[in-house]
Amino acid sequence: MCIMRRLVYFSLILSLSSVVAYSSTYTNFTYVITETIYGAVRGMRVLQDDGKYLDVFAGIPFASPPIGDLRFAHPQPPLPWVGTIKDTFRFKAACPQQEWFLRNSFESFDNYDEDCLYLNIYAPHVPLEQNSYPVMLWIYGGAYRFGTAEQYDGSILAQKNVVVVTINYRIGALGWLSTDDDVAPGNYGLLDQIEAMKWVQDNIANFGGDPSRVTIFGESAGGGSVGLHLFSDVSRGLFHAAIPQSGCAASPWAIYRPPHNASDVTRQLAEQLDCPREPSQDLVNCLRTTPWDVFHGITVRGPDMISPWAPRIDGYFIKDTPENLLRSGRFTPVPMLIGTVKDEEAAVYRDQLMTKEKFDEELLGWVARFDYTGNSDAIFDAVEYEYTEPTNPNDQSMIRHQWIMIKSDYGYVAPSYRQAKYHSAQEKNTYMYSFQYRSRHNPLPEWMGVPHADELFYEFGCPFWGANRTCPWGCHSTWYSYNGDQKEWSDEDLEMSDFFMTLVANFAKHSDPAHEPVNGIVWNEFNATGNAYLEINNQSEVRYHFRSREMHFWENYFDKVVLREPKVVEEPCPVSSSKFIKPMMTPMFLITIVLLVILSPTIL
Repeated sequence: MCIMRRLVYFSLILSLSSVVAYSSTYTNFTYVITETIYGAVRGMRVLQDDGKYLDVFAGIPFASPPIGDLRFAHPQPPLPWVGTIKDTFRFKAACPQQEWFLRNSFESFDNYDEDCLYLNIYAPHVPLEQNSYPVMLWIYGGAYRFGTAEQYDGSILAQKNVVVVTINYRIGALGWLSTDDDVAPGNYGLLDQIEAMKWVQDNIANFGGDPSRVTIFGESAGGGSVGLHLFSDVSRGLFHAAIPQSGCAASPWAIYRPPHNASDVTRQLAEQLDCPREPSQDLVNCLRTTPWDVFHGITVRGPDMISPWAPRIDGYFIKDTPENLLRSGRFTPVPMLIGTVKDEEAAVYRDQLMTKEKFDEELLGWVARFDYTGNSDAIFDAVEYEYTEPTNPNDQSMIRHQWIMIKSDYGYVAPSYRQAKYHSAQEKNTYMYSFQYRSRHNPLPEWMGVPHADELFYEFGCPFWGANRTCPWGCHSTWYSYNGDQKEWSDEDLEMSDFFMTLVANFAKHSDPAHEPVNGIVWNEFNATGNAYLEINNQSEVRYHFRSREMHFWENYFDKVVLREPKVVEEPCPVSSSKFIKPMMTPMFLITIVLLVILSPTIL
């Protein structure tokens, strides 16, 4: 996750108990064979510096290749390989996507294929006399168009005594294309995630994992996916806790909502590929014969979301908007840890300063997404008023900051607050955090603060990766630090990484991130009265009433403006007409009209 990956990621929008316990070099390993219900797999058992072992399996199939008739269809279980042993030493292909994203992530990357439904397991070795470990299943982000499980090495996090599973799922058109009917209902990426969860339920015990303690976690579009699983009856029972990060089901970009529909972009794609737009079956039949590497080269225009290819309300996986399901309490009330970073969209505006004129120009463009409501002018006025600093309205640094906050609050922060608010009404173990730690070695400009995806460095233990580390399953230099130089990680970075990993691992183990006080912190649950949250920083502490004014604006006022019925003003009659008609309505005038009607045959 080098600096280039971070900048690319933005544009899509998109305690320290024993430091020496973390392994910096893997040189010796032995093979380990484990059974699954489909056949045996051979992985790697690696000795760590603390004398413990880590079992790593890279590239286990959890579904059949989604090719041929399985393109734009529900995933199917993998074909068994009973009688043979499948080697799982290397990551499998990333699902099809534009190449520039992962090439910036890995410095070089060219392993793509439609046959991509594989998962990876990082499991602490469990002696037979010990109990099994909780499981953390990671769902990557990338605007529903990019990403791969290989980006997120779980070997350091697994040293917190959790089994880490990372999965691939279909993205882009291959993951979300829909004709808005039963021919191509969409949501294949989400269904792939469910298929991986089913695989975990059936097999993870053989890897030392506890299938009754599975936490799904993900960031950005991965956080949106995690949040959506909370609303799906199809996902119910396949996981037992959730961590949506910097994105959730309530995010405006997480799913198609009225008046937009997914079939519009599908028919755009069909037209550009010379496939029939109608009927749906002919369209899909044609697209199934199109080479997989063509799809991500086609540009289509959709609603103003992070991607025109996104989940939809299909009546199967999800039956209503997340907002309606939240308000009516129709969701799975499992323990939830939800949070955002301080400056989610800090790179949406790259200039050092921002004038009031530029602010108004950007805001006008942003509110255009609400033109369908007829209230875009009122929305502009409301947002401008809320995010204008009255004491110094022409401070260009403050103006730029307020623009970043508008985008961050609307897309990430306020939706996460909303989902926590309603979720906590049914599930006591609901926790919220705001990640505000910034490394002194962060190469981004100071004014960018803590931008989107910054917490992932610490969640996956990047500061503990030595520059000379080698992994038999494949290590990537982009994980070493911000710029590939191990020396850039400070002692504070090591402490923060250990702290954050401890919190998420504790949550997976106990449904409480501070089951025992971590660094002296007792983390209170989020609820409607106190809105307790953990501010994660150099000196982390529990605070209350998280940004109450802004959250009140988005939760209680903004939607009223968006959903308000536009007033229809009837034009009054001209004054001269009313003045003319009133004097005429006299008895003599009425008698004259009656006589004319009676005598009209004679007159004619």
